[in-house]
Amino acid sequence: MTKLLIIADDLTGALDTGVQFAQLGISVQMCSDPAHVPQNTSDDVLVINAHTRHMHPREAYRVVYDIIAGFGGRIKYVYKKTDSALRGCVGAELDAAAKALNTSVAFVPALPKLGRTTVNATQYINGTELAKSEFGMDPLEPMHNSYIPDIISEQSDIPCRIGGRISNSPEICIFDASTDEDVMRTAAELVNGGAVLFAGCAGLAGALARLLPFEKGQAMQPVKTASFGVICGSLNPTTAAQVEYASEREFRVVAIDAGEFLRADFQKSEQRVYASIRMKDITSVKLPFVLKAGGPAITGSNAGQLIADGLGCMAKEMLSVMDGYTLLVTGGDTLMAFIKYCGYPTLRIARELSSGVVCLLAEIQGKTVQLVSKSGGFGRPELFDQLYKMMKD
Repeated sequence: MTKLLIIADDLTGALDTGVQFAQLGISVQMCSDPAHVPQNTSDDVLVINAHTRHMHPREAYRVVYDIIAGFGGRIKYVYKKTDSALRGCVGAELDAAAKALNTSVAFVPALPKLGRTTVNATQYINGTELAKSEFGMDPLEPMHNSYIPDIISEQSDIPCRIGGRISNSPEICIFDASTDEDVMRTAAELVNGGAVLFAGCAGLAGALARLLPFEKGQAMQPVKTASFGVICGSLNPTTAAQVEYASEREFRVVAIDAGEFLRADFQKSEQRVYASIRMKDITSVKLPFVLKAGGPAITGSNAGQLIADGLGCMAKEMLSVMDGYTLLVTGGDTLMAFIKYCGYPTLRIARELSSGVVCLLAEIQGKTVQLVSKSGGFGRPELFDQLYKMMKD
Protein backbone atom coordinates (compact mmCIF):
# COMPACT_ATOMS: atom_id res chain seq x y z
CA MET A 1 0.00 0.00 0.00
CA THR A 2 1.25 3.49 -0.85
CA LYS A 3 2.76 5.34 2.11
CA LEU A 4 3.81 8.57 0.38
CA LEU A 5 2.04 10.64 -2.27
CA ILE A 6 4.22 13.11 -4.19
CA ILE A 7 2.52 15.81 -6.27
CA ALA A 8 4.73 17.79 -8.66
CA ASP A 9 3.84 20.74 -10.87
CA ASP A 10 5.76 19.46 -13.90
CA LEU A 11 7.34 16.26 -15.14
CA THR A 12 11.00 17.03 -14.42
CA GLY A 13 9.99 17.96 -10.89
CA ALA A 14 8.14 14.67 -10.51
CA LEU A 15 11.16 12.75 -11.73
CA ASP A 16 13.90 14.48 -9.76
CA THR A 17 11.81 14.02 -6.60
CA GLY A 18 10.75 10.43 -7.26
CA VAL A 19 14.31 9.38 -8.07
CA GLN A 20 15.42 10.28 -4.55
CA PHE A 21 13.41 7.25 -3.42
CA ALA A 22 13.90 4.99 -6.47
CA GLN A 23 17.70 5.10 -6.29
CA LEU A 24 17.53 3.76 -2.73
CA GLY A 25 15.59 0.75 -3.98
CA ILE A 26 12.22 2.02 -2.68
CA SER A 27 9.31 1.01 -4.92
CA VAL A 28 8.03 4.03 -6.88
CA GLN A 29 5.17 4.31 -9.35
CA MET A 30 5.22 7.26 -11.77
CA CYS A 31 1.98 8.79 -13.08
CA SER A 32 2.61 11.36 -15.84
CA ASP A 33 -0.95 12.71 -15.99
CA PRO A 34 -3.53 13.36 -13.21
CA ALA A 35 -6.29 11.96 -15.41
CA HIS A 36 -4.73 8.50 -14.99
CA VAL A 37 -4.10 8.38 -11.23
CA PRO A 38 -4.15 4.80 -9.87
CA GLN A 39 -6.15 4.49 -6.66
CA ASN A 40 -4.66 1.17 -5.63
CA THR A 41 -0.97 0.38 -5.94
CA SER A 42 1.44 -1.80 -3.99
CA ASP A 43 4.32 0.64 -4.46
CA ASP A 44 5.48 2.57 -1.40
CA VAL A 45 5.64 5.88 -3.30
CA LEU A 46 3.23 7.28 -5.89
CA VAL A 47 4.48 10.28 -7.88
CA ILE A 48 1.93 12.35 -9.84
CA ASN A 49 2.70 15.06 -12.36
CA ALA A 50 -0.20 17.46 -11.80
CA HIS A 51 0.65 19.72 -14.81
CA THR A 52 0.04 22.80 -12.68
CA ARG A 53 3.18 24.88 -13.43
CA HIS A 54 1.45 27.13 -15.98
CA MET A 55 -2.13 26.93 -14.73
CA HIS A 56 -4.04 29.85 -13.23
CA PRO A 57 -3.58 29.65 -9.43
CA ARG A 58 -7.28 28.88 -8.84
CA GLU A 59 -7.13 25.96 -11.26
CA ALA A 60 -3.87 24.68 -9.73
CA TYR A 61 -5.47 24.86 -6.28
CA ARG A 62 -8.38 22.72 -7.41
CA VAL A 63 -6.18 20.09 -9.08
CA VAL A 64 -3.98 19.62 -6.02
CA TYR A 65 -6.90 19.66 -3.58
CA ASP A 66 -8.84 17.08 -5.63
CA ILE A 67 -5.86 14.72 -5.96
CA ILE A 68 -5.28 14.65 -2.21
CA ALA A 69 -8.98 14.48 -1.32
CA GLY A 70 -9.42 11.61 -3.79
CA PHE A 71 -7.34 9.33 -1.58
CA GLY A 72 -9.62 9.95 1.41
CA GLY A 73 -6.87 9.79 4.02
CA ARG A 74 -5.56 6.41 2.82
CA ILE A 75 -1.99 7.69 2.42
CA LYS A 76 0.06 8.55 5.50
CA TYR A 77 2.40 11.19 4.05
CA VAL A 78 2.01 13.82 1.31
CA TYR A 79 4.84 15.71 -0.37
CA LYS A 80 4.12 18.77 -2.50
CA LYS A 81 7.09 19.21 -4.78
CA THR A 82 7.84 22.87 -5.55
CA ASP A 83 10.21 24.49 -8.02
CA SER A 84 13.55 25.42 -6.42
CA ALA A 85 13.19 28.92 -7.92
CA LEU A 86 9.60 29.11 -6.61
CA ARG A 87 8.07 29.47 -10.09
CA GLY A 88 4.51 28.44 -10.85
CA CYS A 89 1.59 28.32 -8.41
CA VAL A 90 3.51 27.64 -5.20
CA GLY A 91 1.20 29.62 -2.91
CA ALA A 92 -2.02 28.19 -4.32
CA GLU A 93 -0.75 24.61 -4.23
CA LEU A 94 0.55 24.76 -0.66
CA ASP A 95 -2.76 26.34 0.34
CA ALA A 96 -4.66 23.49 -1.31
CA ALA A 97 -2.57 20.78 0.33
CA ALA A 98 -2.89 22.33 3.79
CA LYS A 99 -6.66 22.64 3.50
CA ALA A 100 -7.14 19.17 1.99
CA LEU A 101 -5.36 17.59 4.97
CA ASN A 102 -6.34 20.26 7.53
CA THR A 103 -2.77 20.54 8.76
CA SER A 104 0.26 22.80 8.39
CA VAL A 105 2.78 22.44 5.56
CA ALA A 106 6.43 21.94 6.49
CA PHE A 107 8.06 23.91 3.65
CA VAL A 108 11.82 23.48 3.12
CA PRO A 109 12.48 25.07 -0.31
CA ALA A 110 16.30 24.87 -0.26
CA LEU A 111 18.41 22.69 -2.55
CA PRO A 112 21.89 23.56 -1.29
CA LYS A 113 23.89 21.27 -3.58
CA LEU A 114 22.59 23.30 -6.53
CA GLY A 115 23.06 26.68 -4.86
CA ARG A 116 19.41 27.16 -3.85
CA THR A 117 19.48 28.30 -0.22
CA THR A 118 16.95 29.86 2.15
CA VAL A 119 18.05 32.48 4.69
CA ASN A 120 15.54 34.41 6.82
CA ALA A 121 12.77 33.06 4.56
CA THR A 122 14.45 34.62 1.50
CA GLN A 123 15.40 32.40 -1.44
CA TYR A 124 18.89 32.71 -2.92
CA ILE A 125 20.36 31.34 -6.14
CA ASN A 126 24.12 30.85 -5.79
CA GLY A 127 24.23 33.61 -3.19
CA THR A 128 22.10 36.06 -5.16
CA GLU A 129 18.54 36.92 -4.16
CA LEU A 130 16.07 35.11 -6.39
CA ALA A 131 14.62 38.24 -8.01
CA LYS A 132 18.13 39.47 -8.89
CA SER A 133 19.28 36.11 -10.28
CA GLU A 134 18.86 34.68 -13.78
CA PHE A 135 15.34 33.66 -12.76
CA GLY A 136 14.45 37.32 -12.33
CA MET A 137 15.38 37.85 -15.97
CA ASP A 138 13.61 34.80 -17.41
CA PRO A 139 11.86 36.00 -20.62
CA LEU A 140 8.83 33.75 -20.08
CA GLU A 141 8.41 33.56 -16.29
CA PRO A 142 10.43 36.22 -14.41
CA MET A 143 10.50 36.09 -10.61
CA HIS A 144 10.02 39.54 -9.05
CA ASN A 145 10.15 38.62 -5.33
CA SER A 146 12.73 36.84 -3.20
CA TYR A 147 11.00 36.85 0.20
CA ILE A 148 9.03 33.62 0.34
CA PRO A 149 6.03 34.81 2.40
CA ASP A 150 5.50 37.56 -0.19
CA ILE A 151 5.60 35.02 -3.03
CA ILE A 152 3.11 32.78 -1.24
CA SER A 153 0.77 35.63 -0.27
CA GLU A 154 0.25 36.48 -3.95
CA GLN A 155 -1.83 33.29 -4.21
CA SER A 156 -2.77 32.29 -0.65
CA ASP A 157 -4.42 33.88 2.37
CA ILE A 158 -3.64 31.22 4.99
CA PRO A 159 -1.08 32.06 7.71
CA CYS A 160 2.56 31.89 6.69
CA ARG A 161 5.25 31.82 9.40
CA ILE A 162 8.96 31.18 9.78
CA GLY A 163 9.83 27.87 11.45
CA GLY A 164 8.06 26.71 14.58
CA ARG A 165 6.07 23.61 15.44
CA ILE A 166 3.72 21.82 13.08
CA SER A 167 0.07 22.33 14.04
CA ASN A 168 -3.29 20.79 13.18
CA SER A 169 -4.52 23.81 11.28
CA PRO A 170 -3.92 24.99 7.70
CA GLU A 171 -0.81 27.18 7.61
CA ILE A 172 2.57 27.28 5.87
CA CYS A 173 5.73 26.94 7.98
CA ILE A 174 8.92 27.98 6.15
CA PHE A 175 12.27 26.56 7.27
CA ASP A 176 15.69 28.00 6.43
CA ALA A 177 18.54 25.82 5.11
CA SER A 178 21.95 26.69 3.69
CA THR A 179 23.57 23.24 3.64
CA ASP A 180 22.54 19.63 3.05
CA GLU A 181 23.13 19.07 6.75
CA ASP A 182 20.60 21.81 7.54
CA VAL A 183 18.02 20.09 5.34
CA MET A 184 18.63 16.68 6.93
CA ARG A 185 18.49 18.07 10.47
CA THR A 186 15.25 19.93 9.78
CA ALA A 187 13.71 16.88 8.09
CA ALA A 188 14.56 14.69 11.08
CA GLU A 189 12.98 17.20 13.47
CA LEU A 190 9.85 17.36 11.33
CA VAL A 191 9.48 13.58 11.06
CA ASN A 192 10.07 13.13 14.79
CA GLY A 193 7.57 15.93 15.44
CA GLY A 194 4.81 14.07 13.61
CA ALA A 195 4.63 16.08 10.37
CA VAL A 196 2.65 14.41 7.58
CA LEU A 197 2.57 17.17 4.95
CA PHE A 198 5.88 18.29 3.49
CA ALA A 199 6.83 20.65 0.66
CA GLY A 200 10.07 21.49 -1.08
CA CYS A 201 12.27 20.24 -3.90
CA ALA A 202 14.66 17.31 -4.29
CA GLY A 203 16.72 18.31 -1.24
CA LEU A 204 14.01 17.63 1.34
CA ALA A 205 12.78 14.61 -0.64
CA GLY A 206 16.24 13.04 -0.46
CA ALA A 207 16.30 13.49 3.29
CA LEU A 208 12.83 11.99 3.72
CA ALA A 209 13.78 8.98 1.56
CA ARG A 210 16.31 8.11 4.26
CA LEU A 211 14.16 9.00 7.26
CA LEU A 212 10.69 7.63 6.49
CA PRO A 213 9.98 3.90 7.13
CA PHE A 214 10.44 2.35 3.68
CA GLU A 215 11.71 -1.07 2.66
CA LYS A 216 14.74 -0.73 0.40
CA GLY A 217 15.85 -3.04 -2.42
CA GLN A 218 17.97 -2.93 -5.60
CA ALA A 219 17.75 0.19 -7.77
CA MET A 220 17.64 0.01 -11.59
CA GLN A 221 20.75 1.02 -13.51
CA PRO A 222 21.07 2.83 -16.88
CA VAL A 223 22.46 0.97 -19.89
CA LYS A 224 25.13 1.98 -22.40
CA THR A 225 23.93 3.17 -25.83
CA ALA A 226 25.53 3.92 -29.20
CA SER A 227 25.05 7.68 -28.99
CA PHE A 228 23.36 10.57 -27.22
CA GLY A 229 20.87 13.23 -28.28
CA VAL A 230 19.43 16.36 -26.66
CA ILE A 231 15.98 17.85 -27.31
CA CYS A 232 16.33 21.33 -25.88
CA GLY A 233 13.19 23.35 -25.19
CA SER A 234 14.65 25.42 -22.37
CA LEU A 235 15.65 29.07 -22.98
CA ASN A 236 17.43 29.25 -19.60
CA PRO A 237 20.97 30.75 -19.76
CA THR A 238 22.37 27.68 -17.96
CA THR A 239 21.07 25.40 -20.70
CA ALA A 240 22.32 27.80 -23.39
CA ALA A 241 25.83 27.48 -21.93
CA GLN A 242 25.53 23.68 -22.03
CA VAL A 243 24.54 23.78 -25.70
CA GLU A 244 27.45 26.12 -26.49
CA TYR A 245 29.92 23.82 -24.78
CA ALA A 246 28.55 20.75 -26.57
CA SER A 247 28.70 22.52 -29.95
CA GLU A 248 32.46 22.96 -29.47
CA ARG A 249 32.87 19.19 -29.03
CA GLU A 250 31.40 16.35 -31.09
CA PHE A 251 27.78 17.46 -30.96
CA ARG A 252 25.93 18.64 -34.05
CA VAL A 253 23.49 21.44 -33.22
CA VAL A 254 20.29 21.92 -35.21
CA ALA A 255 18.35 25.07 -34.34
CA ILE A 256 14.88 26.27 -35.29
CA ASP A 257 14.07 29.92 -34.60
CA ALA A 258 11.82 30.13 -31.55
CA GLY A 259 9.36 32.32 -33.46
CA GLU A 260 8.78 29.52 -35.99
CA PHE A 261 7.01 27.43 -33.35
CA LEU A 262 4.32 30.12 -33.04
CA ARG A 263 3.33 29.80 -36.68
CA ALA A 264 0.04 28.06 -37.46
CA ASP A 265 1.78 26.20 -40.31
CA PHE A 266 4.81 25.15 -38.23
CA GLN A 267 4.49 21.50 -39.32
CA LYS A 268 5.19 22.58 -42.91
CA SER A 269 7.59 25.45 -42.25
CA GLU A 270 10.84 25.50 -44.20
CA GLN A 271 13.01 25.50 -41.06
CA ARG A 272 11.18 22.51 -39.58
CA VAL A 273 11.46 20.48 -42.79
CA TYR A 274 15.16 21.30 -43.11
CA ALA A 275 15.77 20.40 -39.45
CA SER A 276 14.11 16.99 -39.93
CA ILE A 277 16.31 16.24 -42.95
CA ARG A 278 19.42 17.35 -41.09
CA MET A 279 18.52 15.19 -38.08
CA LYS A 280 18.19 12.08 -40.27
CA ASP A 281 21.68 12.69 -41.64
CA ILE A 282 23.16 13.11 -38.16
CA THR A 283 21.48 10.09 -36.59
CA SER A 284 22.31 7.81 -39.55
CA VAL A 285 25.97 7.95 -38.48
CA LYS A 286 25.18 7.98 -34.74
CA LEU A 287 26.64 11.41 -33.99
CA PRO A 288 25.59 13.17 -30.79
CA PHE A 289 23.20 16.05 -31.42
CA VAL A 290 21.22 18.93 -29.95
CA LEU A 291 17.86 19.92 -31.46
CA LYS A 292 16.82 23.23 -30.00
CA ALA A 293 14.79 26.38 -30.21
CA GLY A 294 17.11 29.26 -31.07
CA GLY A 295 17.18 32.78 -32.46
CA PRO A 296 15.90 35.89 -30.68
CA ALA A 297 14.08 35.43 -27.36
CA ILE A 298 10.31 35.61 -27.63
CA THR A 299 7.62 36.41 -25.10
CA GLY A 300 3.96 35.57 -24.77
CA SER A 301 1.71 33.63 -22.42
CA ASN A 302 1.80 30.46 -24.52
CA ALA A 303 5.17 30.79 -26.29
CA GLY A 304 6.93 28.29 -24.04
CA GLN A 305 4.20 25.69 -24.47
CA LEU A 306 4.19 26.06 -28.27
CA ILE A 307 7.95 25.51 -28.36
CA ALA A 308 7.59 22.47 -26.10
CA ASP A 309 4.79 21.02 -28.24
CA GLY A 310 6.74 21.51 -31.46
CA LEU A 311 9.92 19.92 -30.17
CA GLY A 312 8.05 17.11 -28.40
CA CYS A 313 6.21 16.22 -31.60
CA MET A 314 9.45 16.28 -33.63
CA ALA A 315 11.21 14.05 -31.10
CA LYS A 316 8.42 11.48 -31.26
CA GLU A 317 8.50 11.48 -35.06
CA MET A 318 12.27 10.95 -35.03
CA LEU A 319 12.22 7.87 -32.77
CA SER A 320 12.47 5.58 -35.79
CA VAL A 321 15.85 7.08 -36.73
CA MET A 322 17.17 7.27 -33.16
CA ASP A 323 17.67 3.57 -32.40
CA GLY A 324 20.65 3.22 -30.11
CA TYR A 325 20.35 6.72 -28.65
CA THR A 326 19.90 7.86 -25.10
CA LEU A 327 17.66 10.91 -25.42
CA LEU A 328 17.94 13.84 -23.02
CA VAL A 329 14.92 16.14 -22.99
CA THR A 330 15.51 19.39 -21.11
CA GLY A 331 12.57 21.35 -19.75
CA GLY A 332 9.56 19.75 -18.09
CA ASP A 333 7.06 21.05 -20.67
CA THR A 334 9.11 19.62 -23.55
CA LEU A 335 9.45 16.22 -21.91
CA MET A 336 5.74 16.18 -21.11
CA ALA A 337 4.87 17.05 -24.72
CA PHE A 338 7.08 14.20 -25.93
CA ILE A 339 5.39 11.75 -23.54
CA LYS A 340 1.95 12.98 -24.61
CA TYR A 341 2.73 12.41 -28.31
CA CYS A 342 4.04 8.95 -27.41
CA GLY A 343 0.66 8.07 -25.84
CA TYR A 344 1.60 8.37 -22.13
CA PRO A 345 3.89 5.32 -21.98
CA THR A 346 4.81 3.53 -18.78
CA LEU A 347 7.76 5.26 -17.12
CA ARG A 348 10.25 3.62 -14.78
CA ILE A 349 12.69 5.80 -12.86
CA ALA A 350 16.23 4.41 -12.75
CA ARG A 351 18.62 6.74 -10.96
CA GLU A 352 19.97 10.27 -10.67
CA LEU A 353 23.01 10.81 -12.93
CA SER A 354 23.87 14.16 -11.37
CA SER A 355 21.96 16.80 -9.44
CA GLY A 356 18.64 17.45 -11.18
CA VAL A 357 19.43 14.94 -13.97
CA VAL A 358 17.37 11.73 -13.94
CA CYS A 359 17.60 8.58 -16.07
CA LEU A 360 14.36 6.74 -16.83
CA LEU A 361 13.04 4.06 -19.16
CA ALA A 362 9.93 4.40 -21.32
CA GLU A 363 8.12 1.66 -23.22
CA ILE A 364 7.27 3.28 -26.58
CA GLN A 365 5.97 1.45 -29.64
CA GLY A 366 7.16 -1.90 -28.32
CA LYS A 367 10.68 -0.62 -27.61
CA THR A 368 12.44 0.46 -24.45
CA VAL A 369 13.72 4.02 -24.88
CA GLN A 370 16.27 5.33 -22.41
CA LEU A 371 15.53 8.93 -21.51
CA VAL A 372 17.24 11.55 -19.39
CA SER A 373 15.37 14.52 -17.94
CA LYS A 374 16.93 17.79 -16.83
CA SER A 375 15.37 20.95 -15.51
CA GLY A 376 16.45 24.04 -17.45
CA GLY A 377 18.49 25.79 -14.73
CA PHE A 378 20.55 22.78 -13.60
CA GLY A 379 24.10 21.68 -14.43
CA ARG A 380 27.51 22.97 -15.42
CA PRO A 381 28.36 23.91 -19.05
CA GLU A 382 30.06 20.55 -19.73
CA LEU A 383 27.00 18.51 -18.64
CA PHE A 384 25.79 17.34 -22.09
CA ASP A 385 29.27 16.23 -23.10
CA GLN A 386 29.79 14.42 -19.78
CA LEU A 387 26.48 12.55 -20.13
CA TYR A 388 27.33 11.56 -23.71
CA LYS A 389 30.62 10.03 -22.55
CA MET A 390 28.92 8.39 -19.56
CA MET A 391 26.23 6.73 -21.70
CA LYS A 392 28.23 5.89 -24.81
CA ASP A 393 28.76 2.19 -25.40
